[in-house]
Amino acid sequence: MKEAYRVLVIDDNPGIHDAFRAILMSDDSLAAQLAKVEAEVLGQRAPGIELPQFQVDCVLHGEEGLARVVAARQGARPYAVAFGDVRMPPGWDGIETIDKIWHADPSLEVVICTGFCDYSLQDIARKLRRTDQLLLLKKPFDNMEVQQLALALAEKWRLTRESQSYFDNLEALINARTRELEKSISLIKASESQYRGCSRAIRRRSSRTTRPPWRSSPSMKPRCSITAIPSRNSWA
Repeated sequence: MKEAYRVLVIDDNPGIHDAFRAILMSDDSLAAQLAKVEAEVLGQRAPGIELPQFQVDCVLHGEEGLARVVAARQGARPYAVAFGDVRMPPGWDGIETIDKIWHADPSLEVVICTGFCDYSLQDIARKLRRTDQLLLLKKPFDNMEVQQLALALAEKWRLTRESQSYFDNLEALINARTRELEKSISLIKASESQYRGCSRAIRRRSSRTTRPPWRSSPSMKPRCSITAIPSRNSWA
């Protein structure tokens, strides 16, 4: 069985906490119930469906929610999805809570649950400066809707993490290969420099050994005597 996805519920109403636990942590999920009913109608055996499991943690205020997110990330067991209410007096409201939570864990998928229109979509986008990991759920919500959101967003969170891990590993591999290549290039340059030095030394030694003897010792320079040829007048 796969490791359960961690879900955080931030709402000042304990009844909402119980509702989320009943929806997401039920042993007999809605999808499994539908599959069972369909099998009974068709006279077939109910197929074994393995759906993702959820671990649901609940807090009453945004400050507690942020503390849970930070602790979960530090413990290498981060939350996949957070469901948060907008109105949570007397502390942070839901928008401020989400903003602070995203600073602590930018990968968290968030669902805003509210029965009031305190913020328009434009206001939320302007305050949070991102909407790619944010959905709105109107209260009172439907059980199937909550489960579907949790399933879809948790899977999206998992795939995003896997993709990021792949690219991180690929970048590390590229950096390692680049360092190996740079090392090889340095060795080649050092070998070339050594080869050139040896070649110059060989040429200097060769020029000394092929030099004529008198070039190296003046005493060995050949001496030629020239005899004067008498002129015709001297013959007379």
